[in-house]
Amino acid sequence: MPSGEILGRGKAALALAIPPGCLNYRSSMRFKKGDRVVYPRIGQGEIVDVTYKDFDGQRKLFYKVKLKRREAQMMVYIPVNSSAKLGLRKVMEKKDIPEIMKILREGPSDLNLNKTASERYEEQIQALRIGSVRGLALVVSTLYKFFQSGLLKPGSERQLYEASSEELAKELAIASSIELEEAREMIQKALAAKEVIS
Repeated sequence: MPSGEILGRGKAALALAIPPGCLNYRSSMRFKKGDRVVYPRIGQGEIVDVTYKDFDGQRKLFYKVKLKRREAQMMVYIPVNSSAKLGLRKVMEKKDIPEIMKILREGPSDLNLNKTASERYEEQIQALRIGSVRGLALVVSTLYKFFQSGLLKPGSERQLYEASSEELAKELAIASSIELEEAREMIQKALAAKEVIS
């Protein structure tokens, strides 16, 4: 079987196709073909297949992911056994929405307004790298609070807030089966509700 052949015919075919010495796919497979996923800070996409490739002298399984970032599309290969560490996850589900809205309304419980802009930015980047949709919502809520406090200036932090809000809106739109603009309005209303509560 030639290297790079696509594996997409179930576990039996996958087991036969993987040569000896490859990683234990049964314990590592988190996604299947057709799953909608999010790659933190890159964009949303779809698992189009699972394939094995030679990498550093070893044959390993990779998720082949078609990602959409802004208006462009790209194809990336993400190692199955390190996909969790890289933050690859499924998109928000409908059952997640109430918790996400609560995070947006309530915001962070321990906001430190004395940190420098660079410290705040790095802290939010670290939260995004975890790859959790809850973390994404908390980043949006935290940066919004900085904005309301007059600390969010034009530049990296403002761009991060806008990009994170947009990514959350896209996921919310998919999970709720609504238009993107409606999802944006839901997020802004939740954030504004937090402002009234505080």
